[in-house]
Amino acid sequence: MIETIPRYVGADPIVDLLLEDLPIVDGKWSPPRHEGLYLPLDWARVEALASVSRTWAL
Repeated sequence: MIETIPRYVGADPIVDLLLEDLPIVDGKWSPPRHEGLYLPLDWARVEALASVSRTWAL
């Protein structure tokens, strides 16, 4: 089981940084079938709320 705080409660700040709700079905994490962890971050929102901004060159 996975515990989440519903968006309407307003107590879980991570939901404000996501483009869509977490994929939870019947109380369980329901990841997509492709590789990687599915967290669709809204990077513009992350940047707007960040206290420090850095640019990294690879």
